[in-house]
Amino acid sequence: MRLRVSAIASNAALCSAITSLLCESSAVAETLPLPANPTFSSYVPSEPYRILASGLLARVFSDSTVDGLRIQIVDALIGPSQKTEGVALRGPSTHFVLSGSGQITYAEGGAVVERKFQPGSSWTLAPGQAFRIENQGEQHVDIRIRIITAAP
Repeated sequence: MRLRVSAIASNAALCSAITSLLCESSAVAETLPLPANPTFSSYVPSEPYRILASGLLARVFSDSTVDGLRIQIVDALIGPSQKTEGVALRGPSTHFVLSGSGQITYAEGGAVVERKFQPGSSWTLAPGQAFRIENQGEQHVDIRIRIITAAP
């Protein structure tokens, strides 16, 4: 027991020494100035985010054809406290929330449906079914959408 207590005490002393060393060096850290002529990467993604509707950015993540079906995987982003205008997609779609929370509104069977969502939530929509999304959180909403249509 005495050996264990002394080992814990020496570990605590070592942690304390490391913490004080790190704190002293980080306490005087300053923000570095930008270089006079900064150079930025020339990288441009093959499918950058574009405005799909007011408040909604989207990009095609994957686009493939299998057995006469075109399957598009789209990443959609809605900024904090933003609301989108009505959007309708060409084909049936499944939506999976990766991050953020809010509410989706759409019409179904003559009634207006309002559903709250959070990470892990999912839903499906019919072809041409219009929807609106409201981000009710302080971080962006990221939704992965799969759209299936007949191959051209």
